[in-house]
Amino acid sequence: TVVTPLVVLLAATASRACVVCCPAAILEFTCQVLRQRLHSVLARPVTIFSFTRSDEVSDDLYLRLLFAQDARAALCAGPMALKSLLL
Repeated sequence: TVVTPLVVLLAATASRACVVCCPAAILEFTCQVLRQRLHSVLARPVTIFSFTRSDEVSDDLYLRLLFAQDARAALCAGPMALKSLLL
């Protein structure tokens, strides 16, 4: 609840977004904590990234990721979503 928001503040720049990977069991909790720390003070968006192997990589997904990068957002994702994107 202390270290992760600080890492997001330092790592998210105009040229890169910050992806927070956490277990699926605490994904909602992590997003709530980040929203409390980042969105209320600095107006940085916190979004949940969800992706499955059956989803297609579309222009919409690409634009959402670009928006997150431009807004210096924190993308919360589970390990399965990141693995599915890479496969």
